[in-house]
Amino acid sequence: MSLNHSYIGFGANLGEPERTFADVLRLMEDAPVTVRRISNLYRTTPWGSAPGPDYLNAVVELDTTLSALKLFELLQSIEKTCGRERPYPNAPRVCDLDLLLHRGEIVSTEELIVPHSRLHLRRFVLIPLCDLIAEEKHPTLNVSFQELLATVQDGGDVRLICSAEEFYSGISL
Repeated sequence: MSLNHSYIGFGANLGEPERTFADVLRLMEDAPVTVRRISNLYRTTPWGSAPGPDYLNAVVELDTTLSALKLFELLQSIEKTCGRERPYPNAPRVCDLDLLLHRGEIVSTEELIVPHSRLHLRRFVLIPLCDLIAEEKHPTLNVSFQELLATVQDGGDVRLICSAEEFYSGISL
């Protein structure tokens, strides 16, 4: 198999994270992207020693013809629409959208690094990513995401909230 899609990490721990996630998916309907699948939804402790309540985390699989940079710009625009502020690093947030992977491409510019530079270090990213592409290989590490999850040192707590099907049945897009 090979990576043919883009993968977006979603996180939120302020406001109403489930509602924000539904809003993000609605906003994507008006963008030049197609949501193919979403992972299960997880409640996670803040990464590292960051302050704030637990996060809602998930991963979204997209089809798009946008370049990685244009997709990144779209994600930042959606964050802003949802009320994202950046008062300091690792601050609690109402919406965080990370471009994790983009069709297996490798991008390294001042604005953007893809694959996301820390995805292989974060359990709260790897678990939902493995819901979608466990057997796929990380484009630069050449190890499956399932193998990365098995060896990740991040001790953060990640708890299943609901399946993608349960989430979709509870919202109207």
